[in-house]
Amino acid sequence: MDGWRWLILTFLALQGIGFTNTEYYSSTEQMIDLIALDKELQIKFELYIYKELEHVQALFRVLRHVKNTIPAISETFISNPLTAYKFIEMLINKWNLIEEHISQSPSLEFIEYLDMAHEMLPDEEDLFGVALGLFRVQEIYNLYPEDVIRNQHNEAAWFQQLEYRIHQITHEADPKVDPREPSNQSYQAMCRWEANRLSPQRQKMLFCRYSNGGGNPHLIYSPMKEEDEWDNPRIIRYHNFITDKEIDHLKKVAKSKLQRSETSPNIISNIRVSKSAFLSEEDQGVYDVTRRIEDVTGLDMETAEPLQVANYGIGGHYSPHLDLLSKEEEEIRHGNRMATFQIYMSDVELGGATVFPTIGATLKIQKGSAVLWYNLLYSGEHDVRSLHAGCPVYLGNKWIATKWIHGYGQEFRRRCSLSELD
Repeated sequence: MDGWRWLILTFLALQGIGFTNTEYYSSTEQMIDLIALDKELQIKFELYIYKELEHVQALFRVLRHVKNTIPAISETFISNPLTAYKFIEMLINKWNLIEEHISQSPSLEFIEYLDMAHEMLPDEEDLFGVALGLFRVQEIYNLYPEDVIRNQHNEAAWFQQLEYRIHQITHEADPKVDPREPSNQSYQAMCRWEANRLSPQRQKMLFCRYSNGGGNPHLIYSPMKEEDEWDNPRIIRYHNFITDKEIDHLKKVAKSKLQRSETSPNIISNIRVSKSAFLSEEDQGVYDVTRRIEDVTGLDMETAEPLQVANYGIGGHYSPHLDLLSKEEEEIRHGNRMATFQIYMSDVELGGATVFPTIGATLKIQKGSAVLWYNLLYSGEHDVRSLHAGCPVYLGNKWIATKWIHGYGQEFRRRCSLSELD
């Protein structure tokens, strides 16, 4: 196997794209077919040699054109939704052009390589997804075209064309999300930092402290920095919860496993646009983070779900929702999700905040910190005040890790109350 084929197959395998093993050795008839195929390829190869000399000159002309029209690409370039759209469009057009010219060549081998590699290239669906993300950002943040294209070197004409295309898909939003609902109106305003209800009186009730987890031996000499984000219901932020080295490790483990995030088992919806992966505690780094969550919260991780790492894309978001499970899921998964522990693994330039529309709390993303809130009251009843959302990412690359902690096993760690109001 030559270098090109090995490179492409290895890359596709790492991305989780499977191949059917033909297993020629198990079928003599297929082995005979291979003999005929080999003879046919030899004939085509001979024809290719004669024609390739004149064709290669045309390919060099295409190569010079491509090199002269490709801008310098960087992570900053891609993290901007406007330029990301153009980057995807440029990739599609560029490789379609190259494929068109290559297809005129008798080089069956390279066409095969290109077909295999084409599985990893963006397509119209990717362009459609970026356009939806751009519309979501424009809608949530009340942006006009001139806001988005400011400092983008007079690309107003291009944006007008894009805006028309986006307009055609605006009515394809998920039917479960009604923008007229008060929670969604509040959600959008909070994403713009227009509806934070943190009054001076409430702010006086919020404190910062060093916590040793109630005498936890792991924290006695290295207490955690705690900050009250909200008093009722209580939302706590833990500063410097995770190191950059640990974040890099979690990302590395998760990258090859990322799949489109689900809103419930086997259900994918536009109300949640991200990719995520559950990580096993067999990995020492994942295990260490889980144990630290147990130390700072004082809650048992025995029945908690595996740590989920999520990465949000262009305009990536999660509309207002509760982390609570259905009755059927609750019975299977050792009780409901009593608490949510969310770790911020990146900073985001614009957007991406975690908001609680019912109570009016807005939490800014801060790399290395983590937040804790409860989805159940002390009585075990659902706390609807835990309704929350992830605002669309406008600029930046949002990574989070989430641990859902279940109620079973917490009887002596978070004692129940007889009052339905607690």
